[in-house]
Amino acid sequence: MYELAEWLSRHEHLAELRALLVDHQELLAGWLARGFYPMRVVRLAAELGDAGARRRLLGWLSRLRDRADAGEEFAREFLAENPDWQQFRPEWG
Repeated sequence: MYELAEWLSRHEHLAELRALLVDHQELLAGWLARGFYPMRVVRLAAELGDAGARRRLLGWLSRLRDRADAGEEFAREFLAENPDWQQFRPEWG
């Protein structure tokens, strides 16, 4: 099952990964904790209630916001093109 989760995460098949995580959350909790995954995968885990993923996502978004405030174009573009990520940082409103 870890191999399937790994493959889905690497290829960002998020709908399929969500279904797998929901159906096997207890089995895959260790898999989520041990890896470094794309932020979209970390976001998915946070949405499903993983506290560690939520902390990691909040830290990443905070650093991204700092970079955007410092003028970094990639960070600005990401935040502008993905406003739904702000739900994890409501104080940005």
